[in-house]
Amino acid sequence: MPKGMAAIAGLILAVSLVLPAAAQTPAPDDVTGQTQRGRGKEARQAERAATLFSEAATTYAEIVNLCLTDRAPAVRLAIASARGELTRLQPMLKEEALAALQNNLASMETFEAAGNLTSIALTASESFKTIVTAMNPQIRRTPIEVSLHTYQAFRLVTLASAAEIDWPAVTQSAKESEKSWITLRRMVRDTHLRVLLSEIQSGLRDAVSRNDAASVKFAARLQVGSTAVLRDFFERFARSMARGTDLQR
Repeated sequence: MPKGMAAIAGLILAVSLVLPAAAQTPAPDDVTGQTQRGRGKEARQAERAATLFSEAATTYAEIVNLCLTDRAPAVRLAIASARGELTRLQPMLKEEALAALQNNLASMETFEAAGNLTSIALTASESFKTIVTAMNPQIRRTPIEVSLHTYQAFRLVTLASAAEIDWPAVTQSAKESEKSWITLRRMVRDTHLRVLLSEIQSGLRDAVSRNDAASVKFAARLQVGSTAVLRDFFERFARSMARGTDLQR
């Protein structure tokens, strides 16, 4: 949980601990100790939630990767793992997100029985998107725009890797990828990184316009890799900002 939110939670807790005037008021040290414990509990709960969401998102990303590398037995195990993670996440999910994830898992199990890895990967991509958008914004470690750009990259690399390529779907996904990059580009302050990622998008556009399957697949894989670089960039930026805040105190 961000420090500002932890401070607010601590303040609420401190106010709730104030007893009626007729009762005995706790000593200042007692209130401070209780407030600090409240902050610690809030921080631990936020960290646990962030970890559960991150693990679930990572599992769906791994399912996409396993499908693309034709590792069917491992896909089956990963789907089972995703079902277990959903059970742990259930208390933190709204009904709509929970229903979508349950339906997607059922679909993936059906596709797995039929050996349809492309459909599994596309469904896992949708589950990845559902997970990252369902996460409380206060516990995200990177901007949601990075995760949505990752989702677009997963769809593109899966569509481009299919035995029979659905070019209208590829074209639409490439357009959505471009939109997500335009939104994200404003947030990337590193000029060299911004230029590099813009070149990847340019290469993707050109490949799609030519219906060049090999080049689309290559560009999509570069886009998948670029999202990892983006996550690292934003996490380093967040850490530097946190250190700066600590130094100002």
